Amino acid sequence: MGRVTYEVLAAFSATGNDEVMRRMTQLDKVVFSNRLEEPLAWKNSGVARGSLNDEVAALKRQPGAPLRSIGSVRLVKASFSWGCSIASS
Repeated sequence: MGRVTYEVLAAFSATGNDEVMRRMTQLDKVVFSNRLEEPLAWKNSGVARGSLNDEVAALKRQPGAPLRSIGSVRLVKASFSWGCSIASS
């Protein structure tokens, strides 16, 4: 996700206590940003600062669930421009 999506969801997660928000908090999250600094407030969140192409390719090589993008239309569009798809929620 991008910085703006992260900031909105992280703020909501501080007060949200439903099943969806609990699950979102448990999941590992990667935020593509040159502005945010670690450590991020939302549990299991990290910042990716490298090239979008390289970062996504590295994430896709890791075992586990497929990558998903929440919000971040620019991120999804950019991934398609160089032929790497990210599932969008």
